[in-house]
Amino acid sequence: MPVFNAAPYVKEAIQSVLDQTFQDYEFIIVDDGSTDASLQVIQSFTDPRIKLIEHHTNAGLIATLNEGLQRADGEFIARIDADDIWTSKDKLAKQLEHFDHSPDCVLVGTWATVIDEDGAVHGKIRYPYEDAAIRNNLLMKNYFIHPSVMFKKEAALAVGGFKAEEKHVEDYGLWLRLGARGTFANISEYLMSYRVHGASVSRQNRMEQIRNSFILIKQFSSVYPNYTLASWKWHLKLFLEQF
Repeated sequence: MPVFNAAPYVKEAIQSVLDQTFQDYEFIIVDDGSTDASLQVIQSFTDPRIKLIEHHTNAGLIATLNEGLQRADGEFIARIDADDIWTSKDKLAKQLEHFDHSPDCVLVGTWATVIDEDGAVHGKIRYPYEDAAIRNNLLMKNYFIHPSVMFKKEAALAVGGFKAEEKHVEDYGLWLRLGARGTFANISEYLMSYRVHGASVSRQNRMEQIRNSFILIKQFSSVYPNYTLASWKWHLKLFLEQF
């Protein structure tokens, strides 16, 4: 869990992890130079599974994600952001069960409920859950909710982790690379709440996100199907974003 100035939300996020029915894990929290009360909220928890890493200055999301990845001891990495909630206490257990039944799988996400700053529900996200359906459309859309995923640490490190040049699409890039090493899945249940802030992504960042997504899909045009259709889609999104 990377944390940067998330004091209003981080307590609930941490508690949702500690409440999981699967209990055999380490919980790495990286406070990335927060200037609000985030660090004090984190330190109020005394669970021995929590491993707190403190940054005195802000290193940025990608560096923070890679630090957590590299310092983790477990076979699997489960991601959560400081403002999201694992609403199902069986989330980790269900993802691990899928890995047990599908040893060739490298990445498992879930569906999610969309909430706002106050926790009010504004919608739901449900993505394809079988490998073929995800893979056939992955160039057109990132079909994984980042704070829902669990993936194999060894595979993620082998493909370079999160890359600095893939800013704002660092998760999408990792998923595309992981797909060359195994299969995908989404648990077809709403196991988490994904918080969307009204001003969480600026227009400038949104433009960069679309441009970098287009660069990514070109790199994987020979790995995944439907590149031509995906190219038209990303071009259209970039055009519409300018107005």
